[in-house]
Formats: sequence, structure tokens, C-alpha cells
Amino acid sequence: MSQKEVAAVFEELTGRTFEYEHMPIEVMKGMLQDDDEMTRTAAGLMLNCAAGDYVDLTETLEILPVERTGIREFAKALLAQLPA
Repeated sequence: MSQKEVAAVFEELTGRTFEYEHMPIEVMKGMLQDDDEMTRTAAGLMLNCAAGDYVDLTETLEILPVERTGIREFAKALLAQLPA
């Protein structure tokens, strides 16, 4: 799912509308040169998301076997933990 599709699930479940902000790829690439490690890390994550990179979890799930769930179920469980 794209980030917008995931956000749409949360919008639907919360009844709220989220505001989106577009960040150009060039800005994210520039952030990779920042002195701050957190900024560089965030930039790397954003670039991977923007590229639609697929992460193969096969090896990870062999080491840490967890039950995976769909985004709708995850969102419901997460939202149920928030204060009313």
C-alpha cells in the first residue's frame, strides 16, 4: 500500500481528514548531507518510501516470528489504545 492509502484507512477509521505536505525528492536527497544523524536517517526512510522500495521480510520473520496483520486491523488496534 502507498502511504496515502494507509493514511486513507486512518482517515476512514477516525472520521478525520489529514493534511498532506509534498516534499520534493531533491529536498530529501539534500537532507542526506545534513550534519544531524536523525535528519539523515529520516531522509533515507522518506526516500525509500518515495521510491516504493519493497522490503523482503523472509529472513527477519525467521529470526523474529511474529504474526503479521493487515493495515486496517493494525490501525483499529492502535486507535483503540489512544485516549478518547
